[in-house]
Amino acid sequence: WMGETSEEDNWLQVDFRTPKEIVAIETRGRGEYQDWTANYKLAWSEDGLDPWSWYSSDGEPQVFQGNVNEYDSAFNCHDIPIVTRFLRFYPLQYVNFSTIRWELYTCSKGSLMVTVKTKCNSHNFKFDYTAK
Repeated sequence: WMGETSEEDNWLQVDFRTPKEIVAIETRGRGEYQDWTANYKLAWSEDGLDPWSWYSSDGEPQVFQGNVNEYDSAFNCHDIPIVTRFLRFYPLQYVNFSTIRWELYTCSKGSLMVTVKTKCNSHNFKFDYTAK
């Protein structure tokens, strides 16, 4: 995903269709281009409507360390798993454009249908996954 513009209020939203337990997130930059997100925050919602809750382990919204270049991955385990239907990724600092390739790690297995939405559009995807 790459933000529509270089504005600060870009976000990426995932609708898992049913609540899922997210235990970790792995991110990468854009690959062959020098674009990546250096840090970000996560918000969650049970119904996709306002208000959204910031992910926090100590009462303050947690800022996650993102990437340091366009290739290498950054892996963040959650002290407290996120159990939610809707998850939003908010890039805070980035190089050139807010860009992310990500893996969301969950404790479920089977098929997963998700809707990915940005400020401007949405798409439906189906993933098949198994626990390792």
